[in-house]
Amino acid sequence: VVECLRDSVAVRAETTGLTGKVLFSDMASGTYMIRCLRPGYESTVFPETVIIRGEDTSLVLTLKRKG
Repeated sequence: VVECLRDSVAVRAETTGLTGKVLFSDMASGTYMIRCLRPGYESTVFPETVIIRGEDTSLVLTLKRKG
C-alpha cells in the first residue's frame, strides 16, 4: 500500500500492481509525505515529496523484511 499524507492525514491510498507501480490521478500540487507499507516488512517513508500536478513523480525503494 502506498499512502500520500498531508499534515499527517492520508489524502490518498492505493495498492500497487504486480510491477510495484501505483498511479494517483488528479493530485493537487504540493509537498506530501509518501508512506509505503506491506505486512511483514518495515515501512518506508519519503517525508517531503514534491508533487506537481500533471507531471510524473518517481520514487525508488526497497522494502526490508522485519526481523
